Amino acid sequence: MNVTRGSFGRDVLRRPGTPRDPATWATLTMEVMPRVAPIVLLVRSAGATDPDMATPLDEINDERLRRMQHEAAPRRPRRAARRGERRTGGDVMFAYTAPELYDVVVTGRRWTLEMFADFIFRGLCAELLDDQPSIR
Repeated sequence: MNVTRGSFGRDVLRRPGTPRDPATWATLTMEVMPRVAPIVLLVRSAGATDPDMATPLDEINDERLRRMQHEAAPRRPRRAARRGERRTGGDVMFAYTAPELYDVVVTGRRWTLEMFADFIFRGLCAELLDDQPSIR
């Protein structure tokens, strides 16, 4: 699977300052989500009725957020900077790599893993790269 097969992807990856390669994150998310998402969603479901299970979910999410913040630092999404919001690039990456998103679009809407990876790639590029057009 090559999320960068079009000229858009090749051009993006050549730009200096690309936040640790959105194509790599899209591909990695596509590869691990089929194994990770069901486990995380099971822990989340168990945490709804068992307070002891809420702690592992918090730990999983905290670790994932730290990893995303590290990967995106020190960039802030360009749209957020324009609107003065306090979002970070890590928050954007956290949202695009959420097991819940995988569950909605791949499990629920029956997207292929390639469609999912392409969505993540284009979303990360749109939110994190400075020269993409914005509707705002």
